[in-house]
Amino acid sequence: MTKTFINTGPGRFLYFAYGLNLQSAYMKRAAPTAVRKGTGCLCGYRVDFVRKNKKWKGAMATIVPHKGQQVFGAIWEIKNTDQNSLYRFNGVYSNYFYPRTVNVRHLEIDKLVNCIVFIQNAVVPTYIKHVRLPPARQPSEFYMQELMRGARESKLPILAQIYAQVKTNGKDYDEFLD
Repeated sequence: MTKTFINTGPGRFLYFAYGLNLQSAYMKRAAPTAVRKGTGCLCGYRVDFVRKNKKWKGAMATIVPHKGQQVFGAIWEIKNTDQNSLYRFNGVYSNYFYPRTVNVRHLEIDKLVNCIVFIQNAVVPTYIKHVRLPPARQPSEFYMQELMRGARESKLPILAQIYAQVKTNGKDYDEFLD
């Protein structure tokens, strides 16, 4: 497989989404110029749930290095003018997440592409299978439903299956109205 750069045009960049931004509705709020360019696979990382978030009433997804593992997600092309909005929406300016440039295998063209991805600023605890997450690392039921909806919208059934196995804290949408 060769490393390549998709011709994104001047003033654009690629972004790899594995969480809420799999859904076009969330992406349009985060970066109105975002256009879905396909799906990708990030090798050498796994999805994990580490740090609680008050808004989502549980832990949020992040990625952490893990040899032999992979993360599937959506690849979006975004105009540079939306970078600040994307960073704000994803908690970069509040130091919740930080951006990193990674090589993602674009599944439709089977080439490596450079993408920005967001990773939580958190100490990563020991790996625990998703079905056995302790309460402090469990996401809410509502949040996981949103992730699975995004995985299905992005045509990533493998990711939807992974997310379906995650142990949640049981908090549903009604509890978000409090």
